[in-house]
Amino acid sequence: MYCREEEYLAKELSHILQLFIDNGYPANTVWRILYQDKKEKKKEGELDISKALYAPYHPRARRLYNILKKEFGFDVIYKKTKTLGDIILKKGRQIEKGFRRNVVYRIPCAQCPKKYVGQTTATLNKRNSQHKNWCQKKYKKQILKSTKKNDGMAYHHHSTGHNIDFEGTEKITEEKNYWRRLIIEGMEIKKLGENRANRQVGYEIDECWNPIIEKLKS
Repeated sequence: MYCREEEYLAKELSHILQLFIDNGYPANTVWRILYQDKKEKKKEGELDISKALYAPYHPRARRLYNILKKEFGFDVIYKKTKTLGDIILKKGRQIEKGFRRNVVYRIPCAQCPKKYVGQTTATLNKRNSQHKNWCQKKYKKQILKSTKKNDGMAYHHHSTGHNIDFEGTEKITEEKNYWRRLIIEGMEIKKLGENRANRQVGYEIDECWNPIIEKLKS
Protein backbone atom coordinates (compact mmCIF):
# COMPACT_ATOMS: atom_id res chain seq x y z
CA MET A 1 0.00 0.00 0.00
CA TYR A 2 1.36 3.43 -1.01
CA CYS A 3 0.64 6.29 1.42
CA ARG A 4 1.03 9.79 0.04
CA GLU A 5 0.26 11.59 3.30
CA GLU A 6 2.59 11.21 6.30
CA GLU A 7 -0.39 10.82 8.64
CA TYR A 8 -1.66 7.79 6.69
CA LEU A 9 1.85 6.38 6.46
CA ALA A 10 2.28 6.63 10.23
CA LYS A 11 -1.06 4.87 10.83
CA GLU A 12 -0.19 2.12 8.35
CA LEU A 13 3.25 1.53 9.91
CA SER A 14 1.67 1.46 13.38
CA HIS A 15 -0.86 -1.12 12.18
CA ILE A 16 1.87 -3.30 10.61
CA LEU A 17 4.00 -3.05 13.76
CA GLN A 18 1.12 -4.20 15.98
CA LEU A 19 0.25 -6.99 13.52
CA PHE A 20 3.77 -8.46 13.64
CA ILE A 21 3.96 -8.14 17.45
CA ASP A 22 0.62 -9.97 17.80
CA ASN A 23 2.06 -12.79 15.66
CA GLY A 24 5.01 -13.28 18.01
CA TYR A 25 7.76 -11.29 16.29
CA PRO A 26 10.20 -9.37 18.55
CA ALA A 27 8.98 -5.78 18.95
CA ASN A 28 12.49 -4.27 18.84
CA THR A 29 13.36 -6.07 15.61
CA VAL A 30 10.13 -5.09 13.84
CA TRP A 31 10.46 -1.48 15.04
CA ARG A 32 14.02 -1.27 13.73
CA ILE A 33 13.07 -2.67 10.31
CA LEU A 34 10.01 -0.43 9.87
CA TYR A 35 11.42 2.83 11.21
CA GLN A 36 15.13 2.67 10.42
CA ASP A 37 16.48 5.40 8.19
CA LYS A 38 17.33 4.57 4.62
CA LYS A 39 20.96 3.71 4.12
CA GLU A 40 22.98 6.52 2.67
CA LYS A 41 24.56 6.08 -0.68
CA LYS A 42 28.22 5.21 -0.81
CA LYS A 43 30.34 8.27 -0.08
CA GLU A 44 33.59 9.24 -1.72
CA GLY A 45 36.59 7.64 -0.09
CA GLU A 46 34.54 4.79 1.36
CA LEU A 47 36.23 1.39 1.40
CA ASP A 48 35.90 -0.51 -1.89
CA ILE A 49 35.61 -4.18 -0.91
CA SER A 50 36.42 -5.36 -4.45
CA LYS A 51 39.88 -3.81 -4.13
CA ALA A 52 40.57 -4.87 -0.57
CA LEU A 53 43.06 -7.38 0.80
CA TYR A 54 41.89 -9.73 3.54
CA ALA A 55 44.64 -10.43 6.07
CA PRO A 56 45.00 -11.48 9.72
CA TYR A 57 45.65 -8.60 12.08
CA HIS A 58 49.14 -8.24 13.51
CA PRO A 59 50.53 -5.00 14.98
CA ARG A 60 53.94 -5.55 13.36
CA ALA A 61 52.37 -5.93 9.92
CA ARG A 62 50.65 -2.54 9.94
CA ARG A 63 53.59 -0.86 8.25
CA LEU A 64 53.48 -3.40 5.42
CA TYR A 65 49.73 -2.87 5.00
CA ASN A 66 50.25 0.91 4.81
CA ILE A 67 52.86 0.44 2.07
CA LEU A 68 50.49 -1.78 0.07
CA LYS A 69 47.77 0.85 0.33
CA LYS A 70 50.09 3.70 -0.66
CA GLU A 71 51.86 1.92 -3.54
CA PHE A 72 49.10 -0.26 -4.98
CA GLY A 73 45.87 1.23 -3.64
CA PHE A 74 44.94 -1.88 -1.65
CA ASP A 75 42.88 -1.39 1.48
CA VAL A 76 43.29 -4.04 4.17
CA ILE A 77 40.36 -5.73 5.89
CA TYR A 78 41.38 -7.58 9.01
CA LYS A 79 39.88 -11.05 9.41
CA LYS A 80 39.59 -13.20 12.51
CA THR A 81 41.87 -16.21 12.65
CA LYS A 82 41.84 -19.27 14.89
CA THR A 83 43.72 -18.67 18.12
CA LEU A 84 44.89 -20.93 20.92
CA GLY A 85 41.97 -19.65 22.97
CA ASP A 86 39.49 -20.76 20.27
CA ILE A 87 40.96 -24.28 20.29
CA ILE A 88 40.79 -24.52 24.10
CA LEU A 89 37.21 -23.21 24.19
CA LYS A 90 36.16 -25.69 21.52
CA LYS A 91 37.57 -28.50 23.63
CA GLY A 92 35.67 -27.12 26.60
CA ARG A 93 32.38 -27.07 24.68
CA GLN A 94 32.81 -30.74 23.79
CA ILE A 95 33.29 -31.62 27.45
CA GLU A 96 30.15 -29.64 28.37
CA LYS A 97 27.87 -31.74 26.16
CA GLY A 98 26.97 -33.83 29.22
CA PHE A 99 25.42 -30.76 30.84
CA ARG A 100 23.08 -29.92 27.94
CA ARG A 101 19.33 -30.26 28.45
CA ASN A 102 16.43 -31.10 26.10
CA VAL A 103 18.49 -33.51 24.02
CA VAL A 104 17.97 -36.54 21.82
CA TYR A 105 20.82 -38.96 22.49
CA ARG A 106 22.20 -42.34 21.40
CA ILE A 107 23.96 -44.96 23.59
CA PRO A 108 25.92 -47.76 21.86
CA CYS A 109 26.54 -51.30 23.08
CA ALA A 110 30.26 -52.03 23.53
CA GLN A 111 30.01 -55.57 22.14
CA CYS A 112 27.45 -55.47 19.30
CA PRO A 113 25.91 -52.98 16.83
CA LYS A 114 22.84 -52.38 19.01
CA LYS A 115 22.14 -48.79 20.03
CA TYR A 116 19.58 -47.12 22.23
CA VAL A 117 18.01 -43.77 21.30
CA GLY A 118 16.24 -41.62 23.88
CA GLN A 119 15.19 -38.07 24.66
CA THR A 120 15.21 -36.17 27.93
CA THR A 121 14.64 -32.76 29.49
CA ALA A 122 17.30 -33.54 32.11
CA THR A 123 21.03 -33.19 31.49
CA LEU A 124 22.70 -35.90 29.45
CA ASN A 125 24.92 -36.81 32.42
CA LYS A 126 21.90 -37.30 34.68
CA ARG A 127 20.10 -39.44 32.09
CA ASN A 128 23.22 -41.55 31.59
CA SER A 129 23.44 -42.08 35.34
CA GLN A 130 19.85 -43.33 35.38
CA HIS A 131 20.64 -45.86 32.63
CA LYS A 132 23.74 -46.99 34.54
CA ASN A 133 21.67 -47.50 37.68
CA TRP A 134 19.18 -49.71 35.82
CA CYS A 135 22.10 -51.80 34.55
CA GLN A 136 23.02 -52.79 38.11
CA LYS A 137 22.50 -56.45 39.01
CA LYS A 138 19.90 -55.76 41.70
CA TYR A 139 17.49 -54.50 39.03
CA LYS A 140 17.89 -57.50 36.72
CA LYS A 141 14.62 -59.34 37.51
CA GLN A 142 12.62 -56.12 37.50
CA ILE A 143 14.05 -55.00 34.16
CA LEU A 144 13.60 -58.34 32.40
CA LYS A 145 9.91 -58.35 33.34
CA SER A 146 9.36 -54.68 32.52
CA THR A 147 8.13 -53.25 29.22
CA LYS A 148 8.89 -49.65 30.08
CA LYS A 149 10.33 -47.65 27.21
CA ASN A 150 13.35 -46.32 29.13
CA ASP A 151 14.50 -49.83 30.14
CA GLY A 152 15.77 -50.70 26.63
CA MET A 153 19.48 -50.28 27.28
CA ALA A 154 19.35 -52.02 30.66
CA TYR A 155 17.21 -54.81 29.21
CA HIS A 156 19.82 -55.41 26.51
CA HIS A 157 22.57 -55.50 29.14
CA HIS A 158 20.76 -57.95 31.45
CA SER A 159 19.47 -60.22 28.68
CA THR A 160 22.78 -60.54 26.76
CA GLY A 161 25.44 -59.80 29.37
CA HIS A 162 26.93 -57.17 27.02
CA ASN A 163 28.68 -54.12 28.45
CA ILE A 164 27.22 -50.73 27.54
CA ASP A 165 29.52 -48.00 26.18
CA PHE A 166 28.23 -45.10 28.26
CA GLU A 167 31.41 -43.13 27.51
CA GLY A 168 30.43 -43.24 23.84
CA THR A 169 27.03 -41.64 24.41
CA GLU A 170 26.29 -39.19 21.58
CA LYS A 171 24.14 -36.09 21.65
CA ILE A 172 22.18 -36.22 18.38
CA THR A 173 20.53 -32.82 18.72
CA GLU A 174 19.04 -30.30 21.12
CA GLU A 175 15.36 -29.39 20.85
CA LYS A 176 13.29 -27.55 23.47
CA ASN A 177 9.95 -28.45 21.90
CA TYR A 178 8.72 -31.74 23.41
CA TRP A 179 6.83 -32.99 20.33
CA ARG A 180 9.70 -32.22 17.99
CA ARG A 181 12.04 -34.17 20.28
CA LEU A 182 9.65 -37.14 20.16
CA ILE A 183 9.54 -37.03 16.34
CA ILE A 184 13.34 -36.82 16.07
CA GLU A 185 13.69 -39.67 18.55
CA GLY A 186 11.18 -41.77 16.57
CA MET A 187 13.03 -41.15 13.30
CA GLU A 188 16.40 -42.03 14.85
CA ILE A 189 14.98 -45.26 16.29
CA LYS A 190 13.48 -46.13 12.90
CA LYS A 191 16.85 -45.48 11.22
CA LEU A 192 18.51 -48.10 13.45
CA GLY A 193 16.22 -50.87 12.21
CA GLU A 194 17.32 -54.24 13.61
CA ASN A 195 20.19 -52.58 15.47
CA ARG A 196 17.90 -50.75 17.89
CA ALA A 197 18.07 -51.62 21.56
CA ASN A 198 14.81 -49.78 22.27
CA ARG A 199 12.00 -52.11 23.31
CA GLN A 200 9.45 -49.71 21.83
CA VAL A 201 9.69 -47.57 18.70
CA GLY A 202 8.71 -44.35 20.44
CA TYR A 203 6.76 -41.85 18.34
CA GLU A 204 5.28 -43.81 15.43
CA ILE A 205 6.71 -42.57 12.12
CA ASP A 206 4.46 -43.22 9.12
CA GLU A 207 5.78 -45.55 6.39
CA CYS A 208 5.59 -42.72 3.83
CA TRP A 209 8.82 -41.39 5.41
CA ASN A 210 10.71 -44.64 4.77
CA PRO A 211 12.43 -43.47 1.52
CA ILE A 212 13.77 -40.36 3.29
CA ILE A 213 14.90 -42.37 6.30
CA GLU A 214 16.73 -44.80 3.99
CA LYS A 215 18.59 -41.86 2.45
CA LEU A 216 19.47 -40.55 5.93
CA LYS A 217 20.98 -43.93 6.78
CA SER A 218 23.44 -43.63 3.91
